[in-house]
Amino acid sequence: GASVGAHCGSSNAVINLHLTLAGGKGTTLRIGDIQRELSDGKVFCFQDSYFHAVDHSGGPDAKERFSIVVRVMHPNITEDTFSGCNRTEVVADLKAYDRTEALEKEVERLREAYRTLADQTRSSLLAKAETSCCEANFSLTA
Repeated sequence: GASVGAHCGSSNAVINLHLTLAGGKGTTLRIGDIQRELSDGKVFCFQDSYFHAVDHSGGPDAKERFSIVVRVMHPNITEDTFSGCNRTEVVADLKAYDRTEALEKEVERLREAYRTLADQTRSSLLAKAETSCCEANFSLTA
């Protein structure tokens, strides 16, 4: 098992979307006083400023856990919220900020991260299959 200790973001303007792709069994997401079991293919959304932690208990049938965490602006936050500000912790220049361009860049970043994860997973599975195959052949010829 493994854990990500309790932590929180610096702002209540951010919402975390936590999607478990695989290996959710035996994993708990704690947000404040609330505990939820993670499930493959399910999303939890919560405000980043709340203390949150992840605990993976492991166990004999534990699988490697894959998750995607996306941070988005709170839906109740508008540009007026930042009136008089030139920047935020995420946006260096609010006057030059282009939402469409930023969204396109983020989608491409997530696609690339997904491709990398898929390639790593595929390589790992192939390596395990080759090892299993070789072990099986070895045991048959011994």
